[in-house]
Amino acid sequence: MRTILVLLYTILLLAYYVQSATLTPAAVTLSNVIMTPPYGATSFTVTFAQGGAIAGALDARRITLQDADTLAVIPLTGATFSSSDGGISWTVSKPSGFSPSTTTLKASFINSPPSICSSPVSLASVSSPDSVVGTGTPASCTEAALTSAIASGGVITFNCGPDPVTITITSVKNVILTKNTILDGKGLITLSGGGTTRILAIQTTFDKKLPRVTLQNLAFTGGYTTDVVNTAATNMGGGALYRLGGAFTIINCDFYGNNGPSTGQDVAGGAVYSVGGDDTVIVGSVFYNNQCSNGGAVGNLGNNFTLYNSLLNGNRASGSGGNPG
Repeated sequence: MRTILVLLYTILLLAYYVQSATLTPAAVTLSNVIMTPPYGATSFTVTFAQGGAIAGALDARRITLQDADTLAVIPLTGATFSSSDGGISWTVSKPSGFSPSTTTLKASFINSPPSICSSPVSLASVSSPDSVVGTGTPASCTEAALTSAIASGGVITFNCGPDPVTITITSVKNVILTKNTILDGKGLITLSGGGTTRILAIQTTFDKKLPRVTLQNLAFTGGYTTDVVNTAATNMGGGALYRLGGAFTIINCDFYGNNGPSTGQDVAGGAVYSVGGDDTVIVGSVFYNNQCSNGGAVGNLGNNFTLYNSLLNGNRASGSGGNPG
């Protein structure tokens, strides 16, 4: 007799801001007036006039640059951002390959969601790490170093220098649940599956409630599992992260451009699929442009699921019918 799985797909948008602007030869405002080039030789300026200044560094992961007519996305590879007025106007260096002399452009910025609800959890302490990935330079932050740290578990931090770093994963990293494990990227580390592999798998048994894995101040992109049509493998959900058993906390993380199977019965979570065990808690995180058969951003089954002060935007459940496949 076939077991019917009841999936809980929570798409809860507590609060978010999406701010748009049109690029002009000089300033860019939120007037939504379409203006035409030419653009500056090496940079353009974006002024986010709604919502006030953007505190701290402008995160390129939160910017979308598009052709205003076709909405085709222009990658921001190599672009840098700087501000001289406290985060209101931002000078953006032209990304690699950016040379549209006649194209009207549109920029969108996804701001961090505000803290409206009292969070049930706080950032875990990482003052005494068990493992540190890297020795102070981007080159030292390798996949091999990450693999070694995850194999040991415990508190894991990164020392890759002062600038954002992306570590590309070529094979899924299996977190062995023998003790509580914390990964903290300090807001500088992106883990990428390169569009070819899942990034992390946390697996024990459905009924095991401990240990807890905490992921904080990290970004996950390019996670991928399979494109088998109508796959019956439910563990292919979770393009970036798959969790079976234990307990799971995500704090201040970004998930964008992760993909699970486009069709399949009970296959869920373009970014995260959390199954069984104890609770799943997600706080202050952003999920955008992720895709899976069920639950474009998150799939959850068989545990208490809570989502606080987070944003889910532009995610896609690509199956058909109530439970496709």
